Amino acid sequence: MSEKQGSPPRGPFGPGGVLDTAVRQVETVLLYLLCLVLFVMMVLIAADALGRYSMNRPLTFTVDLVTMYLLPAAMLLPAGLVLRRGGHIGVDLFAMMMPRRLYHALIGLGLLASAPIFWIMTHRIALMASDSLSQKLVATGMVPWPIWAEQAIFALAMGLFTLRALHIGVSQLVAAVTGDSAQAISILPDGDTREHSEEAV
Repeated sequence: MSEKQGSPPRGPFGPGGVLDTAVRQVETVLLYLLCLVLFVMMVLIAADALGRYSMNRPLTFTVDLVTMYLLPAAMLLPAGLVLRRGGHIGVDLFAMMMPRRLYHALIGLGLLASAPIFWIMTHRIALMASDSLSQKLVATGMVPWPIWAEQAIFALAMGLFTLRALHIGVSQLVAAVTGDSAQAISILPDGDTREHSEEAV
């Protein structure tokens, strides 16, 4: 999103700021990786079904691989990016009716209040992954899949989401204090459109 000539500069926490750009680059890499993960899931499930019902030779590792690693990665790792793009389910009727500063303040405080909870989850799961790695714990089944890798996926996803929640929460509070909505990263589905329309006013 480009800024118009003569518009006030956005801070490091706002859309297109240093932190937003850095986190977005990480999220973009993850997005391409997750596209590959979804493709691998599709191929494995199709090959397993084909082998199971046509040749009675299923891919016995498919279920565990998909449920332990691929599916959690595909569902959880994009959570921060979905928040940034306003893709989570939400009721925005009252948000659209609120004064802008009050809206930014409530969203900012809400996200900052939730961030410690997600950080506790991240920390606990990371410790569990470390313990599983040191003890070399594996899943029971035909293939001894390492448990620490599954837990590490959850820890990484929660960590990235916590970072995004903190980032967006701070940007919302900055907008509430300054009265400049352009400093806030919107979490509404029409966030990008709103940012453009507010710049035009």
